[in-house]
Amino acid sequence: LSTGEVGIGTTTPVSTLTVQGSLCVVDTGTCGTTSGTIYATTASITDIDLAENYRSLDSTIAPGEVVALDVNESGTIKRAKRGETILGVVSTNPGLLLGQSISNSKPVALKGRIPVKINMEGGAIAVGDAITLSSEAGIGTRATSTIYAVGIALEATSTAGTIEMFVQNQTFFSQQNQASLAELFSAAANNGNDDDTVWARLKNLATNFVDGVLTVAGIHTEELCVGDVCVDEATFLQMIEGSNSSPTPPSVPIEGNEDPIQEDPIPDPTPDPGPPPDPAPEEPIFEPVPTPDPLPASDPTP
Repeated sequence: LSTGEVGIGTTTPVSTLTVQGSLCVVDTGTCGTTSGTIYATTASITDIDLAENYRSLDSTIAPGEVVALDVNESGTIKRAKRGETILGVVSTNPGLLLGQSISNSKPVALKGRIPVKINMEGGAIAVGDAITLSSEAGIGTRATSTIYAVGIALEATSTAGTIEMFVQNQTFFSQQNQASLAELFSAAANNGNDDDTVWARLKNLATNFVDGVLTVAGIHTEELCVGDVCVDEATFLQMIEGSNSSPTPPSVPIEGNEDPIQEDPIPDPTPDPGPPPDPAPEEPIFEPVPTPDPLPASDPTP
């Protein structure tokens, strides 16, 4: 006691109170006996965040800075930059610290309220605004778009510096995206069926795609396009009417040739004329008979 140190279970205490074994602090009942364990009914801690130590190769990382995982070292953190995997914010004075024996480490806040360094890159900060990483390494700012956030502001400010923040690592959705998500999962039609949402209909439509081919019962559209060719209702009707009035001869594909050839239309067969008619009989030609010359008159008989 002369040294001001008390030991329980040891004759060489290393702190004001050293307990070699287990510690039981309960209002009633029994405790465990595992050495190095504190058994308590309740616990009251003055400081206000829970943190866990992570190894760091950068000793200049300060409390309140945003940190990310160092992909080149297992279980190691670094000062965060955009595009990296954000882990959280370094705690200033954790109420409960895990991993006390990890050397060369920094305490990363897991839950509770902590100070965080911020700038005005995202504009003035109001109570309740989401805090995310700014373009400045390790420094937070107000989130203005859908992005990963490290916490929620507990105080307002219009100047750069340090504010108190509630630790809450999550994806922050902008107001516009929140409205879009609400619409996506709201009832698609006012038919009293809460399961009939836009999202449910999109999933149902996706099941109809097989090998890039969509099969549906029907399509209603103002315009139908195939490649760069588009037709509206009036043009489509003209095509149908023209097809009905002058049918196109069937095309016959030729193997090895993608372009079909048009068959010449087959003419109507010429009727058989039958045997030629018998020639008409010729009329007889009558030649005139020459008249004989008259005989000379004979002399009278004496």
